[in-house]
Amino acid sequence: MMNDIGKEFREKDEDVIEVKFMSRQKQIPYKKGMRVKDVIKALSLTPDTCIVVKNGEVTTEDEEISPKDEIKVIPAISGGV
Repeated sequence: MMNDIGKEFREKDEDVIEVKFMSRQKQIPYKKGMRVKDVIKALSLTPDTCIVVKNGEVTTEDEEISPKDEIKVIPAISGGV
């Protein structure tokens, strides 16, 4: 029975994207063909308010992602006169 629980957890775990945002880990439901812009939307952000890093490289909002990718969302901070 313990193996069934582990298997269920792994299958469930593969259906989410782990996203690091503001020093916290967030889980976003994954759907095949998901793109960076879908992650941005799920976090209630817009592309002009954040930078997304996929596997250590800055990426565009049209880049496709998978549950195996390491995703970090960095808020854009601006200031001025």
